[in-house]
Amino acid sequence: MRPTGALAIFDSYEALIIWFVVLVTVGEMILFPHTPQQRADAAGIQELFDCNVLELAWNDALTRKPDPKTIELAIARFDNRKDSEQQWQALKDWFESPQISTLPLHQARIVCQKENIRWDSGQRREWARWLFIGIAAFVALLIAIGILADWPMQKFFVGPVLLSIPLIIAIYNHSSEHKKAAERLEHLEEVVAQLWHDACQQDADIDAITRRTRNVQNEIYRHRRENVPVFDWFYNKLGNKYAPPSSTANAEP
Repeated sequence: MRPTGALAIFDSYEALIIWFVVLVTVGEMILFPHTPQQRADAAGIQELFDCNVLELAWNDALTRKPDPKTIELAIARFDNRKDSEQQWQALKDWFESPQISTLPLHQARIVCQKENIRWDSGQRREWARWLFIGIAAFVALLIAIGILADWPMQKFFVGPVLLSIPLIIAIYNHSSEHKKAAERLEHLEEVVAQLWHDACQQDADIDAITRRTRNVQNEIYRHRRENVPVFDWFYNKLGNKYAPPSSTANAEP
């Protein structure tokens, strides 16, 4: 029995899936070799921003300061965006917790770091969940098409299933990377929580707190440099979901 109507396109499913896998593979070969350097550049710019805002000393042993030309090119690309003015406005109050303006600097730094970690961890967990759902939906769709098109079992597994395995594995691995990164950030959250507790003590050693805060910042930079980021559209979709509520003004971060 040959499929009819809209399902007729899947009668030559091998060619469709092969072309799709080839396109994905070529895309990975072209784009992926450049992403580590782009991550390093972006992490360096973010580190420079954080050090200036939080008044933390730059750690020369961690990385070099980003090339000013790299920053200028990034700004130029940002200005070319259709929503650049709106995005510039959003950057003015990057750290949103109402605590920050009322706390001494050694405590305010910790709240800012907590926000960075909360944002990143939450986004990565949601993105990983979306990818897992996408894999499940793709497999379900493949099975449904196979049933509706009346594909023989051997043809189904030797054809679309076999050809789709590399793509499914790639998406699964990508999702797992984000999940592992989020788990690492959860540990860092525990470290920051203890740092906050110590910073709130009346006899807190501010110099020691600042050194420990610098150590946390080192881990934030390494995380940004080594882990693949989420897409801008996904970041924007979440909006302020992981921003601290206004009621936390006097609460522990």
